[in-house]
Amino acid sequence: MPKEAVELEEYAKAGKKIPDNCELFRIRIDGEKYLVQQAALTGAELLHLADKDPSQYRILFKMCGGMAKEIPLNTHFSFLDPGVERFMTQKRTAKEG
Repeated sequence: MPKEAVELEEYAKAGKKIPDNCELFRIRIDGEKYLVQQAALTGAELLHLADKDPSQYRILFKMCGGMAKEIPLNTHFSFLDPGVERFMTQKRTAKEG
C-alpha cells in the first residue's frame, strides 16, 4: 500500500505536528508542488528541485504567520519543523556578498 504524502502547507495552516515516521512530503516552491522522499534537504537541493541555479538564486522558507528566512545552500532543512508553510526562490543581486 502506498504511503500518503504529508502536505506541509496544510499541516502548518492547521497547526498540526508532522508525524515523526513520515516518509513522503508534498512541499510548495514558488507555487509548484513537489513530492519529496526525504525529511530534510539542503538549500541547494531545494533550488535544484525547483530548477534554479544556486549561484543565481537563494531559497527562503515561509513560516505560518508570515516570517520568511533564507536557507543556507549547505544547510539541511528539516520538513519536520512545525509551522513551515512553503518555500520561495529569490534572484540574487549583484550587490550581495
